[in-house]
Amino acid sequence: MGKAQSITIPLYEASAIIEDTVRYQDGIKMLSNIKTPTIEVFLPDNDTQEAIPAVLICPGGGYGFLAYDWEGTQIAQWLNSHGIAGIVLKYRLPKPEKKENSVERIRPMIDARQALQLIHAQTEEWNLDPELIGIMGFSAGGHLAAYASNADWVSYPSGLSQQEVDAIIKRSKFAFSILIYPVISMKDGITNDWTRNNLFGKAEVHYDLQDREQLIQIYSNENRVSELSPPTFLVHSNDDDAVPVKNSLLYYDQLLEYNVPAEMHLYPSGGHGYSLFSKGETEQSWGELCINWLNSLRNK
Repeated sequence: MGKAQSITIPLYEASAIIEDTVRYQDGIKMLSNIKTPTIEVFLPDNDTQEAIPAVLICPGGGYGFLAYDWEGTQIAQWLNSHGIAGIVLKYRLPKPEKKENSVERIRPMIDARQALQLIHAQTEEWNLDPELIGIMGFSAGGHLAAYASNADWVSYPSGLSQQEVDAIIKRSKFAFSILIYPVISMKDGITNDWTRNNLFGKAEVHYDLQDREQLIQIYSNENRVSELSPPTFLVHSNDDDAVPVKNSLLYYDQLLEYNVPAEMHLYPSGGHGYSLFSKGETEQSWGELCINWLNSLRNK
């Protein structure tokens, strides 16, 4: 798939853009040491006046790097081919070796929130439907997307009318969530250990052992689902030996518990990290199913 034209926008004002560390593995572009988070915006050809959906894409990489093209820019271009804006989030990564506090640790989630605000500010210029701005994540990017889908960080100044408050809340929420072989839980035997260690480190090395259970509770997204969670589309393979399928099952069960609309597709094979482009078996059907699901949201 050829490189489409895109617009790159820093998430925050900065005096200079600091280059990322880039390496390639199996032809996949991997970014780390991210100092200047950005969104890279891919807009489809749109000859109509109809506003289109937008998807903020969170590449995976275990919170240690970003598989930036494989689970990012190539996905954005695929969405474009279906008349949907694809916006790739280059988010900062946790640094547990610095013994981060709770605010520093969630810098990826803060970046996702800032990206949503920037997208909302550009809906008219980019001809986006403000009611259909969602988030999509792969693997650890799925953990980020699930966390951001259930954010409890909405705040606003006092003295606003209820209408103004409602508008702020709406701009602070994703309209839908797409989670592809996501890390959901931080619990032993379910999580991906490397992802968990990259997020909050190792007990007695990066944090006190007595804080372990609390950290697992806080960052296990199955605990964050509520009736306010957005409609969600899930994909996972039963033979995923990196991120067990139980991650998606736990999240799906919680969505059902709170009557949140959810669609899940489980496949017997595929393993992990197949994105949309590797030659596989039935798991490669998820893209078409996802577009059908997105179109159903557009038609409501």
